[in-house]
Amino acid sequence: MSKNDGFVEDLKCRTMKINDVEYILNEDIKSLSSKLRISLWLVSLFLRQYKWNLEKVKDAYFNDPISLLTNSNLIPLSGPVYTSDSAEFFDFIQKAFQNSKNNRRAQIKLKERNLKQDVCSICFSSPSALEGVDVNQNPALASLRLFGMSCGHIFCLECWRAYFDYRISSSQASTVECMTANCSVRVPDDFILAVINNPETVEKHRRHILNESIEAHPRLRNCTDTHCDRVIYALEDPKPLRVTCDSCNTQFCFACSVEFHAPAQCETIKAWLQKCRDDSSTATYMAAHTKDCPQCGVVIEKNGGCNHMVKYISIFFISIHADPISVYFYNESRQH
Repeated sequence: MSKNDGFVEDLKCRTMKINDVEYILNEDIKSLSSKLRISLWLVSLFLRQYKWNLEKVKDAYFNDPISLLTNSNLIPLSGPVYTSDSAEFFDFIQKAFQNSKNNRRAQIKLKERNLKQDVCSICFSSPSALEGVDVNQNPALASLRLFGMSCGHIFCLECWRAYFDYRISSSQASTVECMTANCSVRVPDDFILAVINNPETVEKHRRHILNESIEAHPRLRNCTDTHCDRVIYALEDPKPLRVTCDSCNTQFCFACSVEFHAPAQCETIKAWLQKCRDDSSTATYMAAHTKDCPQCGVVIEKNGGCNHMVKYISIFFISIHADPISVYFYNESRQH
């Protein structure tokens, strides 16, 4: 809805329910997936990475798919690229290395992991128990197999599952990296959703993906009221104008999602809010680490020692005749 109260111009927009927003996002994902012939989850990830710019994703896919993978943290920045337990993702990697003109194609090769010689780096379980066993006939034994991403770090199914449950439940982001320290390779969403078996965790991860998609889409903004689940959809090119949620009547700036601040620019209001946060931090520190002198009110910082404070005041003055011309106060607070 667009309004104009005579003083402030509003952005033409529509308040939407989550289901309607998902439909818009999924239509873009399906359309691009059919054009590029890659999986839906890969398209979704690339669109989030490229701020929902379909043309940029297409250009990157056809011109330099290896950089597309690297920018999305799906393969390591350097070193070998190993086979992945995300089947669709590995198929895409193979095509990327075949079609890419990137110099890295000549520098590294795809490598197969020899799982028989490895153990889980977390619990040290080995896949050797699976030799000669049909896992399809014995599903319980599947947990003994090791799984890994393109970085080559491998872990057992139970360790992956426990890690996913922890990361998803304790984070507000959909990005889940490899468990190895200092490894930034992203775990593909299809593998995450295939491993976790807790319905609440699955739903929370899907919600994280949806929120990131909304944040990446240039025409979508979540209502800033924490109790409102509506989304604002811009019907015109996004601008720093006021929008109003038809569900809760909350008004905010579409460009920066802050309470509407005209005529101040978004950069100005962000700088002001940061200053307020910094001042608040200073006040918090002062309250926790300083006390006012009960006699004169001078602020005293306690930086060590016991709680016994003694304040010394010395008066220095220069006099001509009998009266002082200038008086200088030297304040020193000491702890004993």
